[in-house]
Amino acid sequence: MILIIILVAIIGGVLIFRKRHNIMFGSKHDTWTCVTLFMSCILLGIMLLCIPLIRMSVRNDIIKFNTTNKTLNNARQNKTSDIERAAILKDVINRNNFLITIQYWNKNLITDIFIPDEIDNLKPME
Repeated sequence: MILIIILVAIIGGVLIFRKRHNIMFGSKHDTWTCVTLFMSCILLGIMLLCIPLIRMSVRNDIIKFNTTNKTLNNARQNKTSDIERAAILKDVINRNNFLITIQYWNKNLITDIFIPDEIDNLKPME
């Protein structure tokens, strides 16, 4: 996705350069080229801003997943009440759903850059 935006921005820059040197004629082309270049630069900026934010969010969820896994192991070793087991089980289900969803999107070519590869090393909790 980022490569497409960069490509559009480069093409827009080349078209503006050609217009300024009288290679392309007509002001209609120049207006649309400027609009395309401006929108491409804005989208590129948004994408570059979103990448670290999404990666931090996924890393936070990985830490939560590991903490839930440790809690589950401690609950298995110690005697816990039925209410505590139900609460832990609910959290385990939520974390496993998160893990499966993120692992699916990590295999996608477009969203792979947003998700850290350490997510592939995690296994669903049982």
